[in-house]
Amino acid sequence: MEPFSYEATTREGNIVTGVIEAANERLAVDQLQEKGYFPLKVSKARERTAFLSAFLSSTQARVKERDIMGFTYQLGVLLEAGFPLDRSLSILSELADKKPVKDLIAGIHSQIRSGKSFSEALSKYPSSFPLFYVNMIKSGEAGGFLEDTISRMAVYLENSQALKEEVRSALLYPAFLMIVGGAAVVFLLTFVVPKFTKIFSDMGTELP
Repeated sequence: MEPFSYEATTREGNIVTGVIEAANERLAVDQLQEKGYFPLKVSKARERTAFLSAFLSSTQARVKERDIMGFTYQLGVLLEAGFPLDRSLSILSELADKKPVKDLIAGIHSQIRSGKSFSEALSKYPSSFPLFYVNMIKSGEAGGFLEDTISRMAVYLENSQALKEEVRSALLYPAFLMIVGGAAVVFLLTFVVPKFTKIFSDMGTELP
């Protein structure tokens, strides 16, 4: 059994956090759902000092693709649980532990409260939400299946992230070989070849 920290909401919309013990993350989610919670974030509990947490927060100066993936997944969970979009964004803004993410969600929330549609609000942040993402949300709004669209987007983003990591890993080994090979050539030209040149020169012959 391992400890897992979690963030979830109740049916009344209250935010709850804590630690639960389970054999794996999937079983931890199942336990929370059995309690009537809607899990938003479940991860292995890790101890962090206040200094380390502050340092990590200060180094996360922008919203990353993984943050958008998490936001999309959590929003889909809340909408499927029956929470309205306005309340869902309010909850996610409270839960966000990175200031750039919190500011982004708060900005989207503000746009919606001013009368903009969700897709229009997202389009104000092109660096975080590409045109493909915005158009998918717009289609979901027009067709009346926004919840399904967001859930599908979460799956798409997760698969896309996994593919990128696989490609990155596949490219690391060839790059490593190139670096090692280049270093070997430099070593030979710098240290080995000059010595052989001197030896052949002393023998009165040229280096072949």
